[in-house]
Amino acid sequence: MELCSTNATDVGTNIKRILKDGKVEPAVRRPLGDCIEFYSTALDNVQDAMEAFRVKDYATALSDVGTAGIFADTCKDGFTEFGLDFGPLSKQHDDFFQLVIISLGIINKILGRPIILQ
Repeated sequence: MELCSTNATDVGTNIKRILKDGKVEPAVRRPLGDCIEFYSTALDNVQDAMEAFRVKDYATALSDVGTAGIFADTCKDGFTEFGLDFGPLSKQHDDFFQLVIISLGIINKILGRPIILQ
C-alpha cells in the first residue's frame, strides 16, 4: 500500500507538470484537472487503508484500497469517454492499478478469502 501511495502522489505530480507544460490541448485540460482530484482522493483512500491495516481493520483497508482503484479508473474513463488519448498517464495508471490489485490480494489473503485474479 505504501507503493500505491507513492505512485498516486507521482501521478498527481506528473499531471501538474503536464498542465504547466502549456502544450496540452484545451480538450485534454479538463480531464487532466479531474484526474488531479481523482488521484488526490485515491491517495486519501490509500492512506486511510494503510491506517486501517495498521490497526488490523482489514475489512476497512480492503474497502478503502478498492475505492482508490475506482477513483483511478474514473480518471481514465474521463479520457476514453471523450475519445481522448490517455497515453501520457497510461503507464502510471496501469502501475497504480496493479499495485491496488496486489494490495487487495494481500488483504484478502489475510482475511482468508480466495484471491481471484482477473
